Order: sequence, then structure tokens, then C-alpha cells
Amino acid sequence: MTGAWTVTLFGGLRATRGTEVVERFRSHNIAALMAYLCLFPRLHSREELADLLWPDSDLEAGRTNLRTAIASLRRQLELPGDLAGSILVTQGRTMVGLNPEAISTDVAHFESLLKGSAHPENSIVEKIAMLAEATGLYAQPLLSGFYETWALTERDRLAEVQWGALRDQAGLYERTGRYDMALECVRRAVSADSLREEAHAEVIRLLMASGQVAAARRQFADLEQLLESELGIEPTPETRALLNAAPAPETRALSDASPAEATLVFAPPPASAAPSNAGDGPVTKPVLVRKPSRLPLTLTQFFGRSKERASLADLLGEGTRLVTLTGPGGSGKTRLAIEVARDLHETFPGGSWFIPLADVREASRISDALAEALPVTRSRAVMPFDQVVEALTRLGRVVLVLDNFEQLAETGANVVQQLLSAVPELCCLVTSRQRLLLDGEREFPLAPLPTPPTPGSPERLLEFPSIQLFVNRAQAARPDFQLSARNAAAVALLCDKLEGIPLAVELAAAWAQTLSPAQTLERLDHRFDLLVSRRRDTPGRHQTLRATVESSYQLLPPATQRFFTQLGQFRGGWTLEAAEAVSGDRDAIYHLTTLREHSLVLASEESQVDGTAETGMRYRMLETLREFADELVSDEDKRRALCERHYGHYLELAQDAEPGLHGHEQAGWIKRLDSERHNMRGALAWATEYDPDAGLRLASALTRFWESRAYVREGSLCMEQLLAVSGGETSLRADILFKSGRFAWYLRNWDLARKRFSESITMYRALNDISGIALPLAAWAGLLLMNDGDGLGAHMALEEAWRATEISGDLRPRLEIYEWRTAMACGMENYAEGERHTQDWLALARQLGDHTIEVAALFWMGLLTANSMDSQRARVYFEQAIAVSKTVGETFWGSGAWFGMALVEVMDGDPERGRQCVQRSYDLLGDMGYQFVHHYLLQALAFVCSAQGDASRAARLLGAVEHLRRTDQTLTASIIGRGFDTYVESAKAALGPEGFAAEQAIGAGMTLDEALAYGLLP
Repeated sequence: MTGAWTVTLFGGLRATRGTEVVERFRSHNIAALMAYLCLFPRLHSREELADLLWPDSDLEAGRTNLRTAIASLRRQLELPGDLAGSILVTQGRTMVGLNPEAISTDVAHFESLLKGSAHPENSIVEKIAMLAEATGLYAQPLLSGFYETWALTERDRLAEVQWGALRDQAGLYERTGRYDMALECVRRAVSADSLREEAHAEVIRLLMASGQVAAARRQFADLEQLLESELGIEPTPETRALLNAAPAPETRALSDASPAEATLVFAPPPASAAPSNAGDGPVTKPVLVRKPSRLPLTLTQFFGRSKERASLADLLGEGTRLVTLTGPGGSGKTRLAIEVARDLHETFPGGSWFIPLADVREASRISDALAEALPVTRSRAVMPFDQVVEALTRLGRVVLVLDNFEQLAETGANVVQQLLSAVPELCCLVTSRQRLLLDGEREFPLAPLPTPPTPGSPERLLEFPSIQLFVNRAQAARPDFQLSARNAAAVALLCDKLEGIPLAVELAAAWAQTLSPAQTLERLDHRFDLLVSRRRDTPGRHQTLRATVESSYQLLPPATQRFFTQLGQFRGGWTLEAAEAVSGDRDAIYHLTTLREHSLVLASEESQVDGTAETGMRYRMLETLREFADELVSDEDKRRALCERHYGHYLELAQDAEPGLHGHEQAGWIKRLDSERHNMRGALAWATEYDPDAGLRLASALTRFWESRAYVREGSLCMEQLLAVSGGETSLRADILFKSGRFAWYLRNWDLARKRFSESITMYRALNDISGIALPLAAWAGLLLMNDGDGLGAHMALEEAWRATEISGDLRPRLEIYEWRTAMACGMENYAEGERHTQDWLALARQLGDHTIEVAALFWMGLLTANSMDSQRARVYFEQAIAVSKTVGETFWGSGAWFGMALVEVMDGDPERGRQCVQRSYDLLGDMGYQFVHHYLLQALAFVCSAQGDASRAARLLGAVEHLRRTDQTLTASIIGRGFDTYVESAKAALGPEGFAAEQAIGAGMTLDEALAYGLLP
């Protein structure tokens, strides 16, 4: 091993070794394991670690999780060339720890420096240097994002240690007359914990000692207000008494105009400060001058936005003079602007200044608001604007935060332009719901906080700023609130439904005192009634979510207000063409532009269906805004007309897409329909209730899309609902009966599939529809073959279907006929005949330009050659299938190809890669309804384990397969050839008949999900 890992624990968790950097881990618990072992550098028992990190799991599951975590951590820390176990060391089977010679941490160095600073033999200079280095290491609290009890305990302990170190450092500076440096130390403590009264007291004491009486009184007033508003208490008499202390005799007073938040720096004394007895030589003692800043004192923790903070700081710090931070109300613009201004404080010699404009309605009052906030000497003889210009010029390079500018955007933008022209060193960060539309303006749209895409463990969820915000604000309402396994899913869904809008998340979290997260989630259907603040210090515009949205709506022109209400019909976004069709407004593009400028609509580019480089704009709005718009349509006749136009537009789109889903433009159409999935759902929901026959037409047009994207449950539910509320004998209904049957078959609902296929065939016969009957006949053949084992009946049904295509001249149903002929040959282990059918099938798919069927045929070619134990040819076919499926966005057969690749890897002697292929297949399928395929994945995993010599695990998986097939009445035919039985026999031989049977019995007790999780573990 060359070189040791250096681990940073203050702030986040980060490890570096030469050019290697590790800051992302496979899971939060693996990161927590790393952090815990670094914080407590000794050997720990596995039971202790498993119980610490997985407290809700039983002992065996916890040990399994720990083994996986240790293996993952070892792969990250032990680099090529390192001896196994040289960094993450184990002692027997019971103890785990980190090699202390291979790991160094900032926390250990921090505590070592503090220990050295307390040594009596060190000089004051040496002690100050050690303390400065130590307190500099503590850039942020320990392990941000970790909320385990042990992490919180250490965080609190080290925060106290840091406070003590800063206090000691300040004391040493004070002894040497360096009051400015002493104040800098204790101010750092105040910034870290604004409710720590003793830190404020030290600031007040030092200000008084250095002659800054006015600044000391302002510091005390700030403290008094803070303690009253936050804790309902007053400063102690001891702190109050500090205001009566006399200044130190050798300190030079600062100007009383110094703001409360002044940062003190050393500077040469001004000429006016020179002593009268100049002949005694120059005065070397430094004086204190102010570096001004006036930013609101924030009382709550700030979460996320690190990239936004850095980008905004870069823009302003590198010369952009006007940045407008835009976003809808409640998105966190003001707080982010304050944090950015605080970050820039040292960059701008004139400081950072916050100008609140929410209550300013007239442009003529902007100068007054500026004058009130800036160090302006007021005079009736000079216009306020000129006074402001003079003050800003005197300050030098300065950044102004002009907060809540939207109501002034049209009339007040000129004031901003005049300021920028008059003060060359001025930079403005404006927060507004709309741009100012000035030359040189740089818009910075602010998105909501990220939300977790799916529920997960509390540890994983706490990686998301929206969850961190919710938990923090919920704890403010109920101090004992904790994110746990019981409420994690509800909190995740809550933040997702609130779309990460900070104001909405905070208002929801405030209910933690009286409602559980699940109860709050239940009431979210009436979000505007629920999300109301009860805090007295909340601005009126943020008292309710409705008020926030209403204030944005009222700023719109009347015509755009009417247009905005019609957009509530869309879900998941829309195009310009859709907006024009549904609203019937030829000025839609102008209204959309206005809404975008007011941060009520978001716009992004998307590629066109034809796959060319051309792109079009897609628009969307936050669900909160959509619900508000939808509520504004109260007239039922207007609502019905809107719904009809919305349905009509998306029916036309689906029908236009249907032929494209079979042709060369398939990938583009799948992408287009995927982006309109939520609108299609809305149109279907309306049709199911008000016009079922119309719903049948839309569902029929969408079935190929549902299949291509594996949205099987959704499609099945929709078609069954439509069949329940519609009637009659039509070719359209017969078509839906067939398609619903096929989806039922995918979902292993064999009885429903049999019923629907039979009904469809009967209805087509009654209608004498030769063209329509071919597909349900082919599907019927598949049911007879795969479920009943009736090869003769399947053959007859396929022959009838073929004759129907000869009469109708429609070649497309032959694609499905070829599929079942291939499956029949595979089931009979006649692989040569299966290849002939598949070659014809593949040729027809390519002739018709049907890429989904091309993937299916390639999959079957791969499977047939794999069953012939020809891994080389099988690999080629499966790789082709994967490549085409990626190109067209197809999911089901692409997943099958990854399953096939797993078989190939096992045959070629790389079973671990085979397991990875199964994982890819499983991930592609997700929870989309094709669970019967999971049985084949279990078989592949059993072969993987057997090839790895893990006979016990292989036998358990095979036991699970057999049990699940019996209980679920799954396919009686197998698509995996007998050549793979060698892996079954190998496991039997290793365990013996009795041992193999015993392990199979254990596997038979597993659910499908349990067996898959067990098999997929490395």
C-alpha cells in the first residue's frame, strides 16, 4: 500500500488518496459505516455495527447487509496493488475496523491540535497558530446529512469543542490587544449557533472593551429580539450588565455608524488619527475599520442549493452586474439570495446589502427603500436617488439584493438601470417572479428542491434537501419528530406531491404537531386549505399557499388570466399546438411567453418525432399552479368543452402515432407519447366517465405504446374499466376484448385472458370480420400452448389465423403467428425448426419496419442458439437485440435480451457478469406488470450460483421457482433448454439428494420478491 487515505468528516464525508477521491457510496448506510469507523478508530463487533446501522432489521438480515456494506467499502478503499484487508481489517469473523496507519481524519487532527494548544510549554503565538488551524478545520458541522443518534451526539460534542476553541483563541488575541481578531473568532461562534447567548455575550464584551458602544448595544438588541421570538426568553442579567462595562484604555473606537453585522478587519490608521506628537515616531498599533453589510438575521437552517449558490456567486463575482433570480412564489428565492450575498461578503469591499421591496408598490418609492437600508445621510435638499448613488459610490464595489421585485418589474426596472449606470462598481441580485427585461440582465431560474424519485430508507431519503427541510421544520413544531422506517414513505410522497416547493414543504411540516405525515398526505387533495401558516412573523404573501399563487395570478393581464385557467386541463406538460387546440386561442404563444416571464410556466426543448436535430418547446407548470388554474374554471359547460377539446387533441395524437409505432419512426413516437402519458391518462379518465366509446378508441390507439413501454397494469386497468361501462357488438369492442386479454395474459390472469380471447373471437365471427380475427386466434394458440400444453389445439388455431391473413391480405398479424410457431418449436426442443420460423419472422419485422418485433425476433434467435449451447452466436443476437431496444426505447424484449446475456455469460464462465445481466433485466422490468418473467430470472440466478460453486443458494432459488410455478399456475412450458440442466445436476451432486431437497424446501418458503433479492446479492 502506498499512501494513506485522508478523510474529511466536517461537513460531508469525503476521502482522498493521491488522485483518488471517494465521496459517493452505494448507499447511505455504507457511508455511515465508513464515517462511524473513522470517528471511532477501533475494532467493532459485527453485531454492534449491524444493530447500529440496521436497527429495524432482524439479526440475520442485519449481518447480511453488513457483509454487503463491508464488501462495497473494501472495493472503494482498497485500490489495485493494496493487499486485501490492508485498510478495512477484520479480526476473525466477529470484529471489523479501519487500519489506523492507512486512514487519517480531520477530526483526529482537530482534536490533536487542541490538545497541543493546551500544552503549557507552547508560546502564545504557537497556541494561536494551533487554535487557528484547528478552528479552520471545522468549516462546517460534523457529517452534514447524517441524522443517526451517534452522529448527532458527536456533532453536538464537537460543536461545543469548537466553541471552546474559538473562545480560547479570542482570549489569546485579546491578551495581545488584537480585538479585531478576537471579535472575528466569537462572531464565527455566533454564526454557527445564533441562539448561543454566551457567544453573543462575548461579542458584546469585546465590542465594549474596544470602545464600540453603539455596536455593542445593537448586538444586544439583536440578541434580545432573537431570544424573544425564538425561545420566548430574555438575555440573562449578566449579559445585560456587559453594556455598562468600561472600554479598555488602549483601544480606538469605531464609528457609531458601523452596522450591527459589521465584519472587522485591520487597516492602517487614517491621517486624521495621527497623534499630535508626530515626532515620537509612527504609531504601529492597528485600528479597526468597518466592512459593512446589512443582511437579515436568518433563524432557520438552510438546505441544499449548493450548485445554485456557487453558480450565482461565480456570476456576480466574475463581473455580471445584474442577475435576476426568478421562480414562482415560495420557491426560496429570498433565502437563496441572502445566502449568496453572505457568501460574497468578502469578495465585495463595499459589502452586501439587502433591500426588501415586497411592500413597495410604486417605482418612485424604490429610492426611499434603498436609502433606509444603506448608510445614507438624509437631507431634504438632495433627492433620495442621488443620496443612494453617493452612498453606493462611497462604499465601492458592492452587491445589492433587491428582494421581491415582481410588482415593480414594469415600472421599476428603469430605476435599476439608472443605478447600474450611475454606480460602475454596483452589482445587483434581484429576486422576482419575472425578469426585468434589461440589457445585460442574466436570468437565473430557480427550480424547486430535489425530491426522491421513489420512497426509500430514512438514510437514503435524508440525502435530499426537500426531506432535510421537512424534517428540520417538523422538529421545530414537534421536537421529538424523527424520520423513521414507519413514516419515511409518507414523507417522501408528501415532498414529491409538494414538488419540493420550499414554502409548501415548510407549511406541511408545521402540521407535525397535530398530524402524522400520512395524515397530512391524505389531506393534500385540498392543499390550499391545508397549507396555511400560523406563525405571526410570516409575511402576508406567504401566510397561505393560495395567497402566494394568487398574488402571481393577479399580476397577469386579463386575457392571459383567462388563458392560464385553461392550462389546468393539462397534466405533465403540453406543446404549443396542444395549448392552441385546447384553448382555441390564436394568441397562445404570446400568453405562454407572458406566463414564462412571470415564472408561472416552465419551458424546455424536446426533440421532434422524426429524430432529426429539430427541437420544439414543451411547457409545464408545477402541480400546485395547475390545481389553482383548474379551480378557477367553475362553469360546468366551460369545463366540459375544455375536456372535449383536450380529449380530441390527444385522440388525434394517439391515432397519428399508432402507425408510427410499427414503423421506422417508432423511437420518436414512443418518446412523444411518453411525454404525453399523463395527458392521455386524463383524457381516458374523462372519456370513461362521460363517453366510453370515445375511450375505447383512445385505448385501442395506445395499446402498442403501453406494450412497448411495459405499462401493462395501467393499460389492463384502463381497458377493463372501459369494457365495464360500454356495450354493443362492434369491431372496436372486439379489438379491445382481444387486447385486454393479452394484457391479462401478461399479468398471469389466465382466466381473464381465456375469457377475453374467447369473447373477442366470438364477436369477430359474429361480425364476419376476417381481418380482425387473426390476432385473437394467434393469442388463443399461445394460451393453449403455454398454459394448457395443447400443442395440437395451438397448431390448429395458428393455421386458421394464417388463412385469415391470406384472405385479408394483412401481413401484420403474421408477426404474432411467427412468434407462437417459434415458441412451439422451442417447447418441443426442435431448435432448428424454431430458427427457420424466427428467420422468417425477423425478415417480415424488418420489411414492415417494426423495431419492437425485430427485438423480439432477435431475442428468440438468441434463445434458440443458447438452448443449442452455441454461446458465440447467441451473444451476437442478444447484443443486437439490446442495441435495437435501446435505440427505440423498447423495454420488455430488451429486458429479455439481458436475461439471455446472463445465460451466455454463465456458459462462457463468467457467472458474476451473468448476475449483473440479470440485475439489468430486472431493473428494466421494474414493477410494470411482467412478473411472470421474473421466474426465468430466478432460474438464471440459480445457474449463476451453481456456476460459482454456491450449490446451497442455487438449490434454494430452484426451490423457489418450482414452488412459485405450482402456486401461481405459471407457464407449464419452459423456454430454457435442457442443456442448462447441467447446472442443476452440479448443485445436486454437491449437496447430495437429501441436502438438495432440504435447501429446495427452504427456497419454497420464499416469496418472489424475497427470492429475487436473495439471488441478486453479490
